[in-house]
Amino acid sequence: GAEKQCAVARSTLAFCLLRATEHDAPLPQALTDADMDGVLLVGPYPLSVVARVRGALSAPVVLVDNDHIESTCDSVMADDFGGGYLIARHLLALGHRNILPLLRSTNKRDALSFRERLRGYRTACAEYDATALPPLHFPDEDYGPKLLLWLADQFNATPRFSALLSANDTYAAYAIPALE
Repeated sequence: GAEKQCAVARSTLAFCLLRATEHDAPLPQALTDADMDGVLLVGPYPLSVVARVRGALSAPVVLVDNDHIESTCDSVMADDFGGGYLIARHLLALGHRNILPLLRSTNKRDALSFRERLRGYRTACAEYDATALPPLHFPDEDYGPKLLLWLADQFNATPRFSALLSANDTYAAYAIPALE
């Protein structure tokens, strides 16, 4: 959507990745060398990263899927409650009664989007008179082989479940080989 609107406005859209765990790493050159009209900071970045990006730029910064009360940035949020609710309701309608939610933790505090997806899941479970299982929380901020091994261990230790509700794409991508 952002790319399409930039094309209509004859603006350039640059993409770069910031690692939330690299609090002191230099900002990508695409952010610091360009004369930008604005920045979309997409994802549940910690406030320290948001503040660093905001402090380094004169352009406005808009948070997407992130809402820090302490930040002066505008924010655009998705309907995470509705998403979690609809996914869980769909799985429940298919007959699943043991749906295991997977959440990523950010500094031991789930991002608002993850909390809302979990709330949607719990609401759907209540409507179907199904027990909402406690979510699995990955205790680290770094993804990679550690996440795959951790998920495999958790799946082996968790009582039978028939479906997974993943809070993000990365968890879903790692869950598949962990289940195998």
